[in-house]
Amino acid sequence: MSLSKKILISSSIIIFSLFIFIHFRTVSVSKAWKGYTMIYAKSQVLTENQILEFFYSNGCKNIISRYNQSIPVYSNLAPIQVQSPDSYIFKRLGFFTDSTRQYFVFYINENQTKHINRALIEINQSGKAQAQSDTTKSYPWVMPVIVLAFCAVLIYFSKNKYLFLSSIIPVCVLGFCRPLHTFCSALMLLSLSLFLMQKIWGRRGFFNDKKNGIYLLPLIASPLVFLAFSSLLSSVFYILCLICCSACLYLNQLLNSYFEKKHESSFNFVLIKGSSSIRLIDSSNIRVFGVFGLLLLIVLLLSIFSAFSNPVFTDLNRPLLPSPVKSFSTDLPSLEEFENWSWNTITFPYKKLNEADKASERGAERGAERGSTIHLDDYTLLQTGKIQQTNSKVLTFDSSFVDTIYDKVKKLDYPAIEKLMIKQGKNSYFAYTKNSASSHERAGLFVILLLALGPALLCLHFWVGKKQQWL
Repeated sequence: MSLSKKILISSSIIIFSLFIFIHFRTVSVSKAWKGYTMIYAKSQVLTENQILEFFYSNGCKNIISRYNQSIPVYSNLAPIQVQSPDSYIFKRLGFFTDSTRQYFVFYINENQTKHINRALIEINQSGKAQAQSDTTKSYPWVMPVIVLAFCAVLIYFSKNKYLFLSSIIPVCVLGFCRPLHTFCSALMLLSLSLFLMQKIWGRRGFFNDKKNGIYLLPLIASPLVFLAFSSLLSSVFYILCLICCSACLYLNQLLNSYFEKKHESSFNFVLIKGSSSIRLIDSSNIRVFGVFGLLLLIVLLLSIFSAFSNPVFTDLNRPLLPSPVKSFSTDLPSLEEFENWSWNTITFPYKKLNEADKASERGAERGAERGSTIHLDDYTLLQTGKIQQTNSKVLTFDSSFVDTIYDKVKKLDYPAIEKLMIKQGKNSYFAYTKNSASSHERAGLFVILLLALGPALLCLHFWVGKKQQWL
């Protein structure tokens, strides 16, 4: 293959990869409800149904609203039951308004973002109503800046600055396009791997260097596996980044060969030592590992702060709206109250009327206890002619019962508020708050710690080798 074709192919790979990075860039999106976008609207002119029509006309489907709710769980033996005023069925209506009853609240599946945005624009432009969503977008500038700062440190310590600079261009671009804690940590590890690799790049036996390969390959390949714990898409982008970096290195080599041939009279340096004769880690670059560890610690602390210390963002201008909370609240019914209500509803036909009345007086959501059982007396005619009484267990209020209720809710043919509640996870509580959003990466802390493991083991290997004097 001619040199021009090789340059064209490698350039095409780089341009295509950078286009993919920029076109499918990620912006940190935060929302209060997992899996759903909450809409809150206020109007003195339009009714709730008229506001909903804006969303339906723009393609939104399965909107969880007050008007399309039904009884989620019922007993076939007693499908119609009288509900107490403080029953779960009435308390759940609080999910569809704010604390002052001035706003209508709806919930739409998060995969309908484009339709939601079009509807919001139409509503606000109509001048008849005001509507907003709980979704907030914020660009975390600190993450790409950390990646850029680390790359700058590596360039400073690099002996072959042009080669290394060409190899980390995709890393810097992708750091701005996918500024996630886990992914930027992986990009820093990849930059460190490229920094180490530039010491042996182009030397004799580079591709057959098993001595350095056992250290270098795990550093490059491990993020591919670790990122999958957080996001498979991140692993795909990491692979594409590796391909782009390889193309950049190859293009750099092709251009160097081209200019060397063009200036045949110039003196060309030849690397005498082979790849296996060079140590990847020595006293000259151990400081780089210290910088890597420090920056990774900063990323880890930012991730911890994001996940635990400040899990929600508070908007003082926002009304008090339904939101998931970490502790029990009497504002809105919890999943536990729904489970208790379901137990009382299904077991109602098996209870004595006075027991059912007492449970109703206490409130259906508080009249059940875990471990409760329902027994029925049965009578069998024996061969001797006697009638024997037997006691059989019909239902038990345990985890199996709860799972059965959840399965029934998930199979409901209408957008039930209980689907939203279950989506937030078991033991979830809800209250009226000004918390507008929460955002954290799946298994983020675990992935970052795994990414730190490889460089830590290499530093330990270097330290032990120096102590034992075999390095």
